Amino acid sequence: MNNINKAAKIIYIFLIAYICLIPFYYYPVTYFAVFKIPVIKYFPLILIATLFAISAIKHSFRIKLIIEDKFKLSILLYFFLTLFSGFGTTYYPISIFKAIYYSATGILVYFIISSWNLSTGLKVYFLRLIVFIGFLVSSYGIITLLLGKDLFFSYLQYSNSNLIEPDIWLKMGRISSSLSNPLFLGGILSLLFPISVYLYLLNQKEKKFPGILMIGQAAVIFLGLVLTFSIGALVSIMIFYIYYRIKIKKFYKVSSDYKKVNLFLIFGVSLCCLILIVLLVNIFSLISHNNYIFGNFLGKIDFQKITNIQGVSLRWDSLKYTAGFLKTVSAFFGIGIGKIGTGEYYLSRVSLDNYLCLSLVESGIFATIVLLSVFWVAIRKASRKNEDPVYAFLCASVIIFFINMLFFDALNQPAMRILFWSFMGFLV
Repeated sequence: MNNINKAAKIIYIFLIAYICLIPFYYYPVTYFAVFKIPVIKYFPLILIATLFAISAIKHSFRIKLIIEDKFKLSILLYFFLTLFSGFGTTYYPISIFKAIYYSATGILVYFIISSWNLSTGLKVYFLRLIVFIGFLVSSYGIITLLLGKDLFFSYLQYSNSNLIEPDIWLKMGRISSSLSNPLFLGGILSLLFPISVYLYLLNQKEKKFPGILMIGQAAVIFLGLVLTFSIGALVSIMIFYIYYRIKIKKFYKVSSDYKKVNLFLIFGVSLCCLILIVLLVNIFSLISHNNYIFGNFLGKIDFQKITNIQGVSLRWDSLKYTAGFLKTVSAFFGIGIGKIGTGEYYLSRVSLDNYLCLSLVESGIFATIVLLSVFWVAIRKASRKNEDPVYAFLCASVIIFFINMLFFDALNQPAMRILFWSFMGFLV
């Protein structure tokens, strides 16, 4: 492999490590000269631009390849439609800027990765490194819970872009690690968990690493995922188990390792169900008797605080608000990307906690329909690749990401956006 390919690999892995390990939502931000650009937040854009330049130098990024691929055309159509978000409103110029920024730190990553035409072996190489970074993030989150404080980042100035200070989450028993919000951490770890399972099964065949290390890596990622107490993350474990039994089984029909993973997933699903039952019982008890049944657990996890009835109510309000919005003339192109976050659009909050609702309101019906078609086409293309189970596991990650979108504004979070579109590039 020549030096330019090695440089691309190093820069890409550094990009993933940066977005996962550097606390985006803690400041102070370093400003550059008179431009007042937050370097911590926008540095990933520089790395992505560098990867794009390398791809151009290698002549791997060609317009012809895009035109010949219907899947890539659907992604381009989605980007094109987002440029019309908020069309005809005074907010429109800001919306265009946000659409370009989101695509530059998301869709562009997909086009870069897919243009490299990576072999399955190289895809697995990247996935190993990405999952290891997820293992580090999860491990640090678990450490913060055990210690009851954030050793590395707690001294940094808290950013106004967070709705709740990260330390408040930790006092509940919900970890956020370097990502400042349990929903963000849960989304990333649930995206990586299927791949960690795949790497364990692959290692049992190749014997490159001690098996205990690979299963330990998957277990730590799973534990970190559970400790976020994110409903989307917990539900994704259940969906993955069903997918594993239906779609993955054919690759490991008589494998004892498949059965071991199956038992591990049964335990995981049981734990997720138990947590959800505890939360539901608390909600029912509070509504019926005005008190909680389950409170503090082991002095670290406060189920009373984790039981967030307001969160359930707000998500229900989001569905009702979106349904009402679809009856307006603005429904076709939306009110503009990022408009809800300004707090200026007749809402008492700055998030709908459901990306599909957010997309319908901000980007409109047309863009959202195309976004749904992108997911559908990606899953169909992956299902046709039967030569290696890695594609089945990548497909599981894409499905899990979609589930998480139903519980928070997943594609608005830069780390999740970059990782998701990377996985789409690996997938197809």
